[in-house]
Amino acid sequence: MRKMKWIGLGLVMLLAALITLPVAFAAYQDVRIGGTGIASSDRNTWFATTIQVDLDTNNLDSGEIAYFMTVPAGTYIHGVLADVATAEGGTLTFDIGDYSAIGTVTSVDGYIDGADGNDTAVYLLSHANGEAYAVGKAYATASILGLIANNAADAAIINVTVFGSVIPPVAGEGGLL
Repeated sequence: MRKMKWIGLGLVMLLAALITLPVAFAAYQDVRIGGTGIASSDRNTWFATTIQVDLDTNNLDSGEIAYFMTVPAGTYIHGVLADVATAEGGTLTFDIGDYSAIGTVTSVDGYIDGADGNDTAVYLLSHANGEAYAVGKAYATASILGLIANNAADAAIINVTVFGSVIPPVAGEGGLL
């Protein structure tokens, strides 16, 4: 049964990777590559967007957060993948989670917990690693995704891919959320 869930998640992510929406991020999200984000007006759509978190250019101290994507209300995030394209080389672990506002944590490691930034590798959220949102998360209100450095970071480059869909409201029922 567990293998079937992974296969299903893999198929969803493959499908989502084929569909990328071109919409604008907020001004502070200047670390993206590939996709350009999502907006609440993009109802009934799937998306896969990749954001480059460049810690070589934008250094972080231990405990600092790189906010990289605004999630509009009515969005379901199906999965998050972190590809360490350039290793830190020293000591770096990082988490990816969500924040209700800049500086206000919802779940610091809801999507990825304790990923190793010292070697080039790819990390995907999973039940096995204990991530809170291993099966995704529906957002009734807007949120922000961020990467927190558990150690100082000044060399790593991490490409974060977010897979999701914008949930259409159901007439007379207030929507799915």
